[in-house]
Amino acid sequence: MDHDNPVVAIVLLKEASSIQQVLELGETQNTITEINRELSVPLIEYDVAGTSVSAAFDPNPLSEPIAQKAIEEARTWPEATTVLQQCSACLVIGTNEVVPKSADIVESYRAVSKLAALYAEKVEALALYWPSSGALVPTDFFVEAIQEDPISIGLIGTWVHIKWYRADSDKPNGRVQLAASTKGLSRFGDREIDFLPCDLKASEVARQILFVARYLIETGAEISSGDTLGLDDNMILRATLSDHGFSSNAPVIRLSIEKQHAIKSP
Repeated sequence: MDHDNPVVAIVLLKEASSIQQVLELGETQNTITEINRELSVPLIEYDVAGTSVSAAFDPNPLSEPIAQKAIEEARTWPEATTVLQQCSACLVIGTNEVVPKSADIVESYRAVSKLAALYAEKVEALALYWPSSGALVPTDFFVEAIQEDPISIGLIGTWVHIKWYRADSDKPNGRVQLAASTKGLSRFGDREIDFLPCDLKASEVARQILFVARYLIETGAEISSGDTLGLDDNMILRATLSDHGFSSNAPVIRLSIEKQHAIKSP
């Protein structure tokens, strides 16, 4: 786990010349504490609501292995490959200190998100990439998410990435079922989430996962095997703790559908 690493987001830029925009934008912010021009690339330091965050320009695109992995994970975004091909430089936004597993982690993510969204919108960034979760996020979606509730479902969906799996059903109809796991949630606690195979649509599985993720991030609640969770009366989830998940040996909270009612269309 990476509890003690800085919180980092990478803003993907189309033009390396955006460095001038980065500097100009940095100089206009009243939260700025320092611009170090002696480095090979400028490092701009900020105080964002009490959290020390820096912006460092990198005149290179994402490395090929990271870019390829980002493409593989961004299956729900058809333009991901084109976006990464257009990237020629990056802006690395991160906390200036390591962040332990504590309540500070949420404020650190919010501070990095605010600064990343500010730059992404002003320099017309291609996308944002979160190394801790592997999530590649369209700029417009991210900017909108940060403007919603303090910890919106949309924002959590950028901090916590959902990976999808298909499983053969053991039911007579033989329908292919969906399963999913998260990456990035353990940064806020000890565990990721595995959602066991079910007949729900991907959008509904994602809604249930992000509801649980938001609950855990906001409250810091400890989940035990046998606990039940529910976004509403239409569905109750049963939690079971496991020492390993679908895609890693990290401990997980396995969620299965305990009770499901027909959801009426509006």
